[in-house]
Amino acid sequence: MSSKGKKEKLDFENVVAMVTRYYGGTKLGPGGLMRAYGGAVNQAFETLDLENETKLKAAKVVVAFANVEESKDVERVNRTVERFASEERVRVEDEEWDEDTGGVSLELNVDFDAIEELESALNEATSGRVDFKWFDS
Repeated sequence: MSSKGKKEKLDFENVVAMVTRYYGGTKLGPGGLMRAYGGAVNQAFETLDLENETKLKAAKVVVAFANVEESKDVERVNRTVERFASEERVRVEDEEWDEDTGGVSLELNVDFDAIEELESALNEATSGRVDFKWFDS
């Protein structure tokens, strides 16, 4: 409820709210349960920082190499991704090493505003020996 005492309608998509009630001996009845659950969900949504919503895009970044010179690519990629992660513009979801090529595959969630900069930084770090696959999230 807003400070003016009226409810504001929040417009969300693809959101699930789960409320757990530990029974303490008081029977609330159907109406009381709905008010209690609705109140808990409203309280949770009031704490959200909706002004700073970040849109993310999923990516798979693959670095494979065949010789020792290219093996330094993985180290440079890791440093670059760690820098973006420390700035909270990239989140690493999974990392997979390929025994055959010695390369690495990273699954990332990237801030929309950082996509071009990340691609450029990783291409520079690997002299273009990095493959990107972008997915709509």
